[in-house]
Amino acid sequence: MHTYDILVIGMGAAFQVLDAALDLGLDCAVAERAHYGGTCLNYGCIPSKVIITVADEIRLLERAPEIGLQVGKPTVDFSVLKARVLEKTSENVDIREEYEQEKNLTMFEDVVFVGKKQVAPRAADGSLGEPFTAKTIVIGAGGHLTVPQVEGIEEIDVMTPQRFFGDSFPDGPVKDVVLIGGGAIGCEFAHFFAATGSHVTLLQRNVRLAPGLDKELSRALKDGLIRDGVEVHLCSDVKRVERLENGRTEVIWQDRNTGKESRQETDMVFLATGVSSNALDLGADVAGIELDEQDYIKTNEFLETSEPDIYAIGDINGLAQFRHKANYEIETLTWNLFQRKPDEARRQVQYEAIPACIFSHPQVASVGLTEEQAKETGKRLKIGRLAMADVVKGFAMGLEDVPADGFVKLIADADTDRILGVHIAGHEAALLVQPFAYMLQAGTTLREVHNADIGSELTKKERDRYKEMTIEPGTVESIDRSVVIHPALSEAAAWVTHELVPEDEYEARN
Repeated sequence: MHTYDILVIGMGAAFQVLDAALDLGLDCAVAERAHYGGTCLNYGCIPSKVIITVADEIRLLERAPEIGLQVGKPTVDFSVLKARVLEKTSENVDIREEYEQEKNLTMFEDVVFVGKKQVAPRAADGSLGEPFTAKTIVIGAGGHLTVPQVEGIEEIDVMTPQRFFGDSFPDGPVKDVVLIGGGAIGCEFAHFFAATGSHVTLLQRNVRLAPGLDKELSRALKDGLIRDGVEVHLCSDVKRVERLENGRTEVIWQDRNTGKESRQETDMVFLATGVSSNALDLGADVAGIELDEQDYIKTNEFLETSEPDIYAIGDINGLAQFRHKANYEIETLTWNLFQRKPDEARRQVQYEAIPACIFSHPQVASVGLTEEQAKETGKRLKIGRLAMADVVKGFAMGLEDVPADGFVKLIADADTDRILGVHIAGHEAALLVQPFAYMLQAGTTLREVHNADIGSELTKKERDRYKEMTIEPGTVESIDRSVVIHPALSEAAAWVTHELVPEDEYEARN
């Protein structure tokens, strides 16, 4: 059985550890059954922000008369929009071709675990090839769309992000859309469709949109979408969908509070119902890798799984499904495996300072604890809230003191003044929240232990030896080791650290 130095499964964020291994001349293998670049490049963060930016500009232009600027009604050239989306998503081909030129890299498509640390190629018909293994295995195989159990759902032509950014990108405005799911994906697509002229009905099972957010952000998100003409229905259970003789689809749902049944005829049913782990399809259980109750791979603070020298990053470990969180994990793992000095302590992931943003209308961004979570700590709290309309720039933009026009909410420990959480709604919330992520990550903090039952011998020693972690504020390291929201312009202010060179070299270049 052939033994590679490293096997990387899934080529989203995990490419970074593969590149480091290739640079060292190691015998490497990679498996990617879909498109290189992962969800983010092909049907997630990147193409979605290409279309969301258009929706943002439309909403700004609509408010221009309030500040004295007269403009005509904007129209969208969908052919340009489609071309710009494809310009980015087609990069997956270039990425694959670049790796095909690597001499010490074996490339597989689909693979599956067939035993402890044993993997086999899997053909489209399910047949397996010759098993192989690797000294180190990094799993970044992500997840797949969760299809709800709804009567008739298999009989209609539902839209998904994969199809939308694939061969089903519309040639023009869609007349009407029913979006099933009120999380980040549903709220962002609701913004796009509504801004470009669609009648949008958003059906959410939960009592709130994006229920993981601070409650005031959820409220601002709902108020903003309703103001934009989106019909938002909370506590709604979709019962069935039916194909009509006119070619359209009827969606029937029930309000859990009232029991009232409603129905909506539509041109498009769009599923935005969340992501499920790919761990079982990958055969992680066959490999002995411990899974949680939702079948995500359990990892500790060093990204170790329950099986020695097998690591998991990104969506498949179920710990915040953001590309920037996966980037943070793989950067940490790459440093631990290939870049740290032998006598240095390994870096660990800390999830308390991961910023996030939903690019809807308004944008809603946060880092740290929600108000509800902060109260659960038992600490005495101080909470502040300031509307964006209350500062001069907000007035200049024509903002009003309403949640949908934006605010900043800060939660602090009343005894220490330490910031516990920051929540921002409104224009460029992703940019405004990023500095707080740097502040929360810097300084001296206790090392958090994740899944204490998972740990190699080295991990057990380091847990005993290193109780604290220090990142000096105001240093380049305080930026490099923080999580930066992707995709947002704050990445330019963060990634400039990778361009640092001695001053004479800089002067020679410029």
